[in-house]
Amino acid sequence: MIPWRLILLLVILTVFIVFAGFNIDNTSDISFGFVTISEVPVFLSIPFAFVLGAFLTIGFHLIGYVKYGKQSKINKKREKKEKSQKKKEEDEKQNQDESQNPPSPFD
Repeated sequence: MIPWRLILLLVILTVFIVFAGFNIDNTSDISFGFVTISEVPVFLSIPFAFVLGAFLTIGFHLIGYVKYGKQSKINKKREKKEKSQKKKEEDEKQNQDESQNPPSPFD
């Protein structure tokens, strides 16, 4: 069996290395407002920006989960409990009706 994942990983790494090799001389200055980093290679700034964006996205997702996810779980539990109580009440009512008026054998 051919390890396609390994081959794909090697191809992606090769493309990244070739991209880095062609852009090794391309540099830029990155300013954060209060400090400026000089002569940063372009091939390093692009993956860094991607990883930073991924971490921020994960952070916002977790904040939303903590803020709203627990509340929705509580609401789901409450709705489930209310449904089971309604069903239980309906079953009891139906049982009472059947005990007061037993079904006729001639129906």
